[in-house]
Amino acid sequence: MYNEALKQRFIQENAGSDKTQRNLVTLFNSVEKYEQDWDADCCTKTAEELQPMLNDVIGIRSNSQTVTLSFLRSYARWCIQNHIPGACAGLLEASVDNSGKLRLQMVQGPLQFQQYLNTIFAPEEDETIDLIYRCYLWCAFIGLEEEAVPELRTQDVNLNAMTVSYGEKVYYLFKEAVPAFQKVLELDSFNYSHKNYGTIRRARNEGDMLLRGYKGETKIRTLRAAVTAAGAAAVKDSKTQRRLTYDKAKLSGLFYRIYERECNGAEPGFDRLASEWVSSKQVEDADPNKYRIMRNKKKRELENDYANWKHAFML
Repeated sequence: MYNEALKQRFIQENAGSDKTQRNLVTLFNSVEKYEQDWDADCCTKTAEELQPMLNDVIGIRSNSQTVTLSFLRSYARWCIQNHIPGACAGLLEASVDNSGKLRLQMVQGPLQFQQYLNTIFAPEEDETIDLIYRCYLWCAFIGLEEEAVPELRTQDVNLNAMTVSYGEKVYYLFKEAVPAFQKVLELDSFNYSHKNYGTIRRARNEGDMLLRGYKGETKIRTLRAAVTAAGAAAVKDSKTQRRLTYDKAKLSGLFYRIYERECNGAEPGFDRLASEWVSSKQVEDADPNKYRIMRNKKKRELENDYANWKHAFML
């Protein structure tokens, strides 16, 4: 942490909880590399000088942006009030436009999503295990909760109706997703690159689990690790700068569907989405007032995130 004594003093005087203390330490550690390059504390820099640092350390979600900026601005005000040499209003005047970062962590729609998958995975016609990872991320884009994905069975997918069913919910596939799902439904083996024998055919597990691989049950951590590795390799090979997680793919799909409804004259439906999210936290029965506060907060967060997504993709 750059200028550690000063920042520790700020933390001790202003952090009201252990969690806030930890968050502030993490934040100050994240800006340290910029302060070392400047050989100066961030509280002494102008808004223009601070822009690269802010664009880097502040996340793309509106809630994250609000909290991080609030911490940094509190620090700047405290430094000014305590007459720290060189302290100025740079952090108070700075704004954040994370459109560039958002475009690297999300996508505009199903076509751009398919282009991203084509960049990090083998083509569908190669019939490799990458088909499973494509379907995993398509499940995110169409809106499934991640924990549901390993539980999907082949009978849950209806390509004629272009749907995936889980429990009482039905999710609609995009045409770009069909080739991967069709292969996963049909194939009982995948092409496998063997170090001694070249490309060989390797049998999948028997059964009706949709995303079954070669051995054992498919776990979320296995799917995450494979997607992370594929994304990192594509970035390293300069094939793309974009990196999507399951959550960001899911959020991209949600906003695309909201945008489609909006273009057709329908309401975005943020009230319903916020209510569903809070209900999943099982708050309503325990404390109606807390439920209402959380719902309104979630609604504002979704509205702001959606506006930022539209701005980033110029929609």
